[in-house]
Amino acid sequence: MEITIIGNRSSTASWLAAQQLPLSEIPPLTPEDRAEAEDTGAREEDLARAEYAIALTGIELSAKVRKIAKPMLRWVSDNQIAAEIRRATLNTLEGKLRFEFDTASGPTVIEMEEKLVDDILMRGSREASEALARLLAFNLGDVKLAVSS
Repeated sequence: MEITIIGNRSSTASWLAAQQLPLSEIPPLTPEDRAEAEDTGAREEDLARAEYAIALTGIELSAKVRKIAKPMLRWVSDNQIAAEIRRATLNTLEGKLRFEFDTASGPTVIEMEEKLVDDILMRGSREASEALARLLAFNLGDVKLAVSS
């Protein structure tokens, strides 16, 4: 599965890690970053630490995508659906996650709010897990919508 993160942000843990790391262990700035620091009047050290924190958070975000993909693929397997995730894109600017599946009937895209994923992974929310299962069933399975009377 290919994972793409659009946009960036820094978690508190990554920010603190970047602040506590000796400057000698922070990756150096690119010439473009140095020019940006000069243009904006930012200290190079501050920009280097910020870039490092963002990179650490990118690793966390990729791990989050892989982590939520596991129960999705388990659902696919349990329901005997021929599908695999080709690409996952987390858009941090919009707070949305997009999964592109290859299925027997062709490509299928499932989009969800990042909050749904957070509710499952961070709170173990039953409602969010059921909503994810409904998304998968509606988009990948042969499922009829439930209609209340």
